Order: sequence, then structure tokens, then C-alpha cells
Amino acid sequence: MAICTEAKLQPVLPPPFSLSTQELPEIEKHVNLQQFKQVAFTSSIGKPSEFMPTREGGFVMVVQAKLPLDMTKMNAALTNFTRAVRQARQNEAFNDWFQMEAKRGLSEIPYFSRQQQQPQGAGMPPMPQ
Repeated sequence: MAICTEAKLQPVLPPPFSLSTQELPEIEKHVNLQQFKQVAFTSSIGKPSEFMPTREGGFVMVVQAKLPLDMTKMNAALTNFTRAVRQARQNEAFNDWFQMEAKRGLSEIPYFSRQQQQPQGAGMPPMPQ
């Protein structure tokens, strides 16, 4: 903070965030969020980062602390994540089954089975010239 005061600059103090944070409006006004998170999670606590150039000029970051994991939030997120993965896998299995059944069903229809047996382009009317 003293560095900012000396340089007559206003420090930006973001709320606590994690690698999975999707938006930080007060930060994104000035810097790409991915770049900001990369600097934050690779910097040592209490030491200024290297100068990072941005479209507005640049920034130096000092990480004040790395907060412990909130187990309540993690368990709630884990439940939802597990549910979403299970649903995605079920959808994938259904789609695979459905495609296999559709292919088999179409092969039993005379029109489609005849088309599959003909070489590419056979049975097509000639192209006008």
C-alpha cells in the first residue's frame, strides 16, 4: 500500500477468489482475469510480483494471504459436480445406444440398406453441365 501511496496510485483490493472464480468485475476492468489469477497463484505471500504489462499500463501484485479451503463450500460443490458428471455420462451412454439402435434400425429399411450397398455417387442422377 505504501508503494501505491508514494506513486499516487489507488490500490485495487479484490475480494477473496479461487482458481475457479469466473468473474471479478473490479479486476476485469483493468486486466485479463486469467492473467491476474496466474500471477496471484504463482506469487509468494507478502512479496511483490514482477511488473505485469496490461493494455492500460501494468500492475504489480502483493498477495496478502492464501486462505484455507472452506470444506462446507467444497462438499456442496462436490455434490453438484458429481451429479453433473453422472448426468453427462448417462447422456453419453444413452446417445451411444441411440445411435447404434438408429443405425441398426435404418439398415433394416430397404431404401437405406440399398443406399449403403451402392458405391458413393451410384444411383445419383448425372450433374447438369
